[in-house]
Amino acid sequence: MTTTTYVITTLNTAWDAIQRNHPEVPHVMLTTGRRRHKTENATRGQHCADQWHVDGKEGRYAEVWVSGERLSEGGSAVMNTLLHEAAHALARVRGIKDTSNRNRYHNKDFVKLAEELGLEGPGESAGPALGYSDCRITGKTIEVYDYEIKKLDEACKSFVAPLLNDTGKKPKKPQAKARCQCPEGDNEINWTRQFENKLQATGLPPILCGICRQAFVPDDMEEA
Repeated sequence: MTTTTYVITTLNTAWDAIQRNHPEVPHVMLTTGRRRHKTENATRGQHCADQWHVDGKEGRYAEVWVSGERLSEGGSAVMNTLLHEAAHALARVRGIKDTSNRNRYHNKDFVKLAEELGLEGPGESAGPALGYSDCRITGKTIEVYDYEIKKLDEACKSFVAPLLNDTGKKPKKPQAKARCQCPEGDNEINWTRQFENKLQATGLPPILCGICRQAFVPDDMEEA
């Protein structure tokens, strides 16, 4: 039987390693799963404070969620996400406001924390939506967490598969055409049902081609 146990265990091992190197980073409850909403389309992970009661202990743990789709990108990418969320956890411990706009906009205080944990901040803000969110793991940090990243590579052979034929957008219906008697390739215009109904309702004459002097006929009205 296949379970997520190995994935979660490996995520916890990686978090333990972060805590060994940065003792201020608190314990959290690590979870994974597929992205469930369109607003999460590009979400790699999330830190949600005070979500879990754990083992009957007082107080609450934050939840750190790593998207199941992110697992497909391998150990280094997942370690990047864990360090990113650890920066949020560290901000919470130190009472630093590192985000705004419903935790989407990441400010420069977040960048300082992320760099302290081994990420490199972006050269510039990505704008008012995300700010300085895109902090990347450095080569030196990859070396520090070499063992954990290799374990993550093994665990990340299980991940949330993308939807078949999922382009992120609904396919558009092909545009209807109307054609005249000019040579193929020079004989068509776009045609809408709304425009056709308007012609019929007003009794307007058909549209004539200025070259061949023949009416444009919609595809679905052409004679067999």
